Amino acid sequence: MSAATRARLAELVADGPMDLAEANLLIAAEGSQALDMGLALGQVEALADAARAEGVVEVLRAAGFRGATDDYDDPRNSFLHEVLERRRGLPIALATLALAVAARVGAAMAGVGMPGHFVIADLEAPEPVYIDPFGGWRRLELADCAALVERTAGVPFRLEHVAPVSERHILGRTLRNLRGSYLRRRRLDAALWTVELGLIVDPDDGELVREAVVLLAGAGRYGEAEAVGSGFLAVRPADPAAPAIGDALAAVADLRRRMN
Repeated sequence: MSAATRARLAELVADGPMDLAEANLLIAAEGSQALDMGLALGQVEALADAARAEGVVEVLRAAGFRGATDDYDDPRNSFLHEVLERRRGLPIALATLALAVAARVGAAMAGVGMPGHFVIADLEAPEPVYIDPFGGWRRLELADCAALVERTAGVPFRLEHVAPVSERHILGRTLRNLRGSYLRRRRLDAALWTVELGLIVDPDDGELVREAVVLLAGAGRYGEAEAVGSGFLAVRPADPAAPAIGDALAAVADLRRRMN
C-alpha cells in the first residue's frame, strides 16, 4: 500500500459515511499486489445494477456468494476483491459487500456485529429483519440471533448485540480478523500493517497502540515503537491500556540496552 492509499483511507474514515467497498479495497491493497481496484468497484456496481430490480439479498444469493466454511481462516476471505472473485468470504466480508451494494441502490441496511458472528439488518420494514450472509442469506429471528451468539461466542444474548454498528467498527473488526489470521500464521509483518491501518481507523485505541509497540519492536523498528507508545501516553496518560503500553515500552528500552 502506498502513502497515497493510506491517506485516502484516512480521508474516508474522517469524512463520515463512507463507501465500504472502497474502504475494504484500500485495506486489501496492503496485502495483495494483484488488486485492481477499478475492476473490483466495477463488479460491485454491476451487482448494484441487478439489485435495483431484484433486491440486494436476492442478487447476492443468486450470484453464489456464500460462507467460506472450508478455509475460514484464510486472509483472502476478508478481502473484497477476493470475495468477488471466489464468491466466498467471512461473515463480515459478505456483509460488507451487501452493505456496499445496498448503499448504491438506496436500500436501508446496516451491519450487526454480534459477538462471534456478523450479520446484516434490513431496515426497510418497521422492525429490523436480520439476515445471515454466511449462513446462506437466511432470515433470522431474534431467537436465531441468540442461538448464534451463544454458540459462536459462548456468552448470554442481549438485545444490544443486534444493534447496528458503524462503518468504522466494521473496518476495525475486519482488521482484527486479519490480524488474528496473520498471527496464527506467524506473519508478523502482515500483522503489523493491520495494526497500522487500525490506528488510522481508530487512533484512540490503546490496545492497538500496545500491539503496535510490540510488533514494531519485533520488526527491529525500535525508534518507531517508542515514538508510537510515548506519543500516545503523552496525550492519553489515563487510558486503560496505559500500564500495558508502559510495560511494552520498558521492554523495548531493555532490549535496546542489551543490544548496545
